[in-house]
Amino acid sequence: MRQVIISGSSDRLSPSATEYNSIRFHKGPAWKPTESQRQELSSGTFKVISLFVQLTASPGSGNNYQFTVRNNAVDTSAVVTISDSETEGKIEDLSISIVAEDLLSLKVVPTSTPDTASAKWAVVLETEGDGKVFYISGQDNSLNTA
Repeated sequence: MRQVIISGSSDRLSPSATEYNSIRFHKGPAWKPTESQRQELSSGTFKVISLFVQLTASPGSGNNYQFTVRNNAVDTSAVVTISDSETEGKIEDLSISIVAEDLLSLKVVPTSTPDTASAKWAVVLETEGDGKVFYISGQDNSLNTA
């Protein structure tokens, strides 16, 4: 069973600093410089099979934003780079395994001081069995996985 998580943030991306957001935002979806403030706890087993990202404005000539799905604070192969005059990008045909209690987040890295923009994104998941997946998220370091 496939599920699509659609999200986004009206908060402008930093043109100079790496930032993080939740795959599925919760109250207060601002980009944060600390990953632990935007990690979400997976409840089940599934695969990330696609990532789509759209910006409200292009990064500008010679500039880009790179978006990466992260699992347990490690980059996955779900990477989308939006460069120059582009405003959207995607990667498909992935098979990134996620298990219960993995911590997921979305990282963005600007290169060459891109023009500021906001972003929205979609992550496509593939599940087996009953296909039920949900996330447990907190706000600003309130998620304790200990």
